[in-house]
Formats: sequence, C-alpha cells, structure tokens
Amino acid sequence: MNAPIVNESTSVSNATLVSAVPNTDFSVDGSSILVKFKDGSNGQFVDINFDGLDLTTWEDFLLNIYTSPRLNDSRLFRVTIDGADFDFGAVSDRGLFKAVLFDVDLSTSTITSVRITCLVDDELRMFVDTPMARKTTAEDQDLDLVNALQAAISLDYGVVTTITAPVPVAATTIPLASRAYINDRAEAEIEEEGGGTKETIVIINRMGKIEKPLVNGYASGATVTILVPVRLDRKSPEVFDPQVGIVILGHENDPKIDRIEKISGKVFRTERWTGELSVSIYVQASSERRFNSLVRQFQNDHGDAFTILLDGETVDVWGNTASVTSQPDFGDASRTVFFYSIKPRPVTIATQRVKVVPTVIIRSKHAETTIA
Repeated sequence: MNAPIVNESTSVSNATLVSAVPNTDFSVDGSSILVKFKDGSNGQFVDINFDGLDLTTWEDFLLNIYTSPRLNDSRLFRVTIDGADFDFGAVSDRGLFKAVLFDVDLSTSTITSVRITCLVDDELRMFVDTPMARKTTAEDQDLDLVNALQAAISLDYGVVTTITAPVPVAATTIPLASRAYINDRAEAEIEEEGGGTKETIVIINRMGKIEKPLVNGYASGATVTILVPVRLDRKSPEVFDPQVGIVILGHENDPKIDRIEKISGKVFRTERWTGELSVSIYVQASSERRFNSLVRQFQNDHGDAFTILLDGETVDVWGNTASVTSQPDFGDASRTVFFYSIKPRPVTIATQRVKVVPTVIIRSKHAETTIA
C-alpha cells in the first residue's frame, strides 16, 4: 500500500540558476519533475513541497530518480528528508529510473517537503518521479499486486458511436446511432461532444438501456465509447462484454527470511519473502472479430513478460505457460487465458536501530545497491 504526496509543488533557491518544471516525456507513471541546475549551482536546491505526510505508519519514503550521464563525480546531489542528508552519485542505469528508498520505519515525524541540493559546479539535469510513503503487509500484499496489474492493462475495443438525441439527467436509456459490436452488459464512457462532462455507464442491452440513471445530461452528438474493464474475477460478480479478468491461482511455497544491514552496524531490517503469486489473465468477448483484436493487443502489449508499477517500483511479470483459448458454444463469449507469476514485495518483520537516522536503498530492475 502507498500514500502518494498530495498538493505537490516546487520551489527553488535561485530561479536564475535552478528550474523545476512538470514533464511528461520521460517518466515512470506519466508525469515527473524535470530539475535543471545550471553552471555554478553548487549548493543551490529545489524543494518538493506537499501536504503534511505522517511517517509514523509507513516503512519507506520513495523517489524515482534519473540523472544525466556523468563520467565522474561521486557526489552529484544531496537529498534531505526528515532532517537527514544523503549524498548520491549518478543513479541512472541503462537509461532507466532508479527507485530510491528511504527507511522511515521508526520515524515519528510529519514531513512537508523533500530537498534536493546540487553538489557540483557544472550543469546537472535530473528527473524526479512518484514521491510517496509506502509499506507492505501480509494482508495487503496480494491485493497491491492485483491493483497494480489492473492499472497496467488497458485494451482498446475500437467501438465508438454517438447519441442521436439529447438525454436529460436521470435518463435510463440512451439513443445510440449504431449498435454494431455493442453487446449486453457493455461498460462504456459517455462524453459531451468536444470534451468536458463525462461519466462511466453500463449498457445492459443493445437497445441502449443503461443500468443506472445518468448523473449528467448530454446533448445530441455526445460520444459513447465501449470500454474493456479489468476486473478481479473472484471479487466482482459483474461480467461485462468485453472484459479482462484477473484470477489468483495460488502461491508458490518458497518463503525466505532475510536480515538486511542497511547502515553498517546501525540499522537492521528483517524481511520475509513469500512465494510468487500465480495469476491468470483472460480476455473475453462475444464478438469474434473484436475478440481477436483484443487478444492481439494483449499479446503485443504484454505477451511473455511485462512490467507493472507496484507502489512506485517497476516489477517484472513473467509468463509461465502457453495461453489457452476456449471455443464457445453458440452465443457464448470467446476467452483466451494467459498465465503469469509475480514476486510480491517482502513483508517487514522487525526493524532495529542503534541510531535513529533514515537509511537508503537504491533499486532498479537490474540491480540493488545499499547506500550508507
């Protein structure tokens, strides 16, 4: 589970030398902060500000960081969090972000900012992403994985139509211009022409009857886009056409306990690694033509392996067997099932500390490094 920061803003020590602007070109989750320190910025800083975040109930504070490539300089920048300073060299690896984890398991503070200070005289560029507090519990670790899976899967059904007449607030039927490839219990989004007001609806038959009254009214010409909802199969009794479903199959019984020394002689964390989670992900639709399109999309986007964003960190999801396609009876939906294994984050059993100082671990998809 995690707590992303709220009401994020930035401030800089000297606007002539330092800039911090939103960026969508290079990011872990779709948006990041591009920080530029110009020549002569040694000692200048940027503050990432946010509403008060109580660290008492969390284990880690996370930042994803990428720095421009450097040939030397073992000390590029400093991160100050909860009153403690941490100096870093380059943290880019093969053009990827690295997850920087600050251990706050025993902190009793509420923080409202994180400071990044330049430690070199020449220009330094960096991207900062996904600041959040987080923790893993045995009760939530599988649900965290499933939620991350749901967020990572997005398929386009390719069916968009319009309404042919205005519909008022609380209407229970919408007049569809086309019913092609719209089946019973299709989840859809209706949006005012040109953008603006929109809501998600469930079309329960091809005549345009909807499950719940409209929250908003819409003019003639509003667009209706058929969605492909992603559902945890055993927690949702609803079945949509089309649909992606996630089914938890079981757990690999390979538990392991690690005792990690994070700062020489000062901090110890004992973690329990549980077995991998086995899941199946199915793609289902009654229209054979649209079903084949959705399966190809899933194979292209995910296939034998893909990555998800689990509490701010990228995690690999590996296919472990060939997909299986069921041949439907007349009127039933076709279904292809894909099988995957995912390694959940470890659960912290205990943290012991000689000196109360936050600690740092840097992780990427390729390596893990302990930093003092």
